[in-house]
Amino acid sequence: GVFERLAALAEEAVFERDRLEAEGLLARLRKTDEEYVAKKELFMKLVDATDAAREGLVALHSERLDKAFFEFARDVIVSHKESKQEQDRLASVMAAVITLVDASREVLEEGDPETLRKAAEHFSSILDAETLVDAEKRITGLVDAGDMDPALVQMMAKAWAGAKESDMMKEEAKDVMFHLYNKAREGLSMQQPGEFKILKHVCQQPTKREKRDALEAAFTPGVNYEDGDTEYLSTTPQRLLQLIESLLSKYELARLKYGPLKARGAELTGSEVFTGMMREAAALPGEGLDGTNQSVYLDLIDIKNLIDSEFAGQ
Repeated sequence: GVFERLAALAEEAVFERDRLEAEGLLARLRKTDEEYVAKKELFMKLVDATDAAREGLVALHSERLDKAFFEFARDVIVSHKESKQEQDRLASVMAAVITLVDASREVLEEGDPETLRKAAEHFSSILDAETLVDAEKRITGLVDAGDMDPALVQMMAKAWAGAKESDMMKEEAKDVMFHLYNKAREGLSMQQPGEFKILKHVCQQPTKREKRDALEAAFTPGVNYEDGDTEYLSTTPQRLLQLIESLLSKYELARLKYGPLKARGAELTGSEVFTGMMREAAALPGEGLDGTNQSVYLDLIDIKNLIDSEFAGQ
C-alpha cells in the first residue's frame, strides 16, 4: 500500500532531506487517514442508531461534531448520486444530529452552574438507588416535582452511550442504564409546556381544515386536565404564536450557521442535499412534529398564517 511504499522510500533515502520529506508525508497521510476513519465510524454509528441511541452518541461525542464533521457528512451524502432516496435518508439523519448538537450545546452554555450541580446530584441519587424500582421511583419523583431537567437527561444520555461503547460493563448493567435513560426522556417529555403539546397535535392533522379545527378547539377556554390517556389542553393564539416564532427563529439560526457550506466537486448546485438537511433542522430528533421524516418548517408557517388570519383577534 501507499504507507508501506512511503516507509520504504524513507528507509532507502540516500539524503537526510529526502528521508525527512518522506517521513513527514507519511505522518500527514496517516493522520488524515485516521481522521477519515474516525469520522466515517462516527457517521455510520449516528446513521444506524435509534433516536434514543443517537441522542446518547451526540452527548458523548459532541466535541467531535464540529464543522469539519458536517462537511464530511455533506460529502458522503452528495456521493450517493445514484439514489436520491438514500441522500434524503442520510440528510434527514444528519439534520436531526445538527438539532441535537445545538440543543446539547445550548444546555451547557445557557445552563447556570447551580442547575448543572443539581442535575449531577439527581443523577448520583438515581445511580445510588439499591434497586431498579427505587431508581424508577426517584425519576418519577423528579418528574412529579417538575425537576426533570434537560441537563440531567443529557448526563444520563452521555452515561448510557459511554457504557454502551465500553467492553468493561456487563450487558445487564447497560440495559438498566438504557431503561433509566428512556424513563427520564419520557418524564422530560411529560413536562413539556401545554403549547408544545398542542402544536404537536395540530401538526399531526393531515389537512389545512383539520389543522384549523384543532386550533379552534385549542383556543376555546377551558380547564386543562387529563382523562385516562387523553389530555385536554387550551391556550391563547398569542402564546402559541410565541412558541411558533421561537421555533422558526431556531430554524433560521441553524440555516445561517450551516447553510454556507458548499458541495465540493458535486453536480448539485448550491448543495441541494445540505439545503435539504437544513429544511429538516427544525424537526424533533429523528422525526418531525407530525411523526414523519418530512420537514415541519412549512407546517409551522401554515399554522402561523392560520392563527394570524383567523384567530388574531381572540
